[in-house]
Amino acid sequence: MTAQINDRVFHRKVRYSVAGVSGSGLFDPARYGIEPQMLSTACWRGFHVDYEIRDSMLLMTSLTIGLTPEHRLLASRGELPFAPGVVPANERFGQPTIEGLSLPIPYTGGLLLADGFLRDLYVHMGFHPAWKYTDVRELIFEQGQVTEDHDRSRQMAELRERLIGQPLQPGISDRAEVTSWIERCFSLDYTR
Repeated sequence: MTAQINDRVFHRKVRYSVAGVSGSGLFDPARYGIEPQMLSTACWRGFHVDYEIRDSMLLMTSLTIGLTPEHRLLASRGELPFAPGVVPANERFGQPTIEGLSLPIPYTGGLLLADGFLRDLYVHMGFHPAWKYTDVRELIFEQGQVTEDHDRSRQMAELRERLIGQPLQPGISDRAEVTSWIERCFSLDYTR
C-alpha cells in the first residue's frame, strides 16, 4: 500500500495538505454523476483537488481525476458538468488535470491544514494525520466562507508527544486491529 495524495489548500502563501475534514460540501465528482477511476496506488479514490482561500472563500482551482473513456471524451470537449468550457491542460498519471478553475465550494465545517511533514513519522499507508506535521491550522467554514482560522500547531505537538512512543503500525496478528487501523489511515474525519 502507498501513502495517499492529499488534497491541498493554498492559504496565507502556503500550500497546505488537507489532513482532517469535519464537515460536508467539499468537491465530490459523484455529485456530477462521475465515478472516478483509481489514478495509482497513491490515489485510490481516483482524484485529488487543489483549493485556494481567496477573499475568505474556498475555491477549487485544479483537479486531477481518473475518468472513464466516456468522461475523458467529455473533458476533451470542455463538457464536464462542473467545469463547462474548460479543457484539461495537462495530464498526471495518464489522466486529465483541469487547471485554471475558480469554482466556489460551499463547504461547511472544519478543515485541518498541515505543512512541515515529519519524515520520521512516515507510514506507507493512507493519509497522514495532522499530528505528523509541524504547522497545523484549523479553518472553520460556513457555506464556503472562512469564519474562523486557528493555529493548532501547539496542540498537534502535544498530541504527537503523547503518541510518539506508540507503534505507527499495528501488529499483524490481530485482524480486527489491522482492519481498524486501515480504516483510520484512509479516513480524514476528525472531531472538532
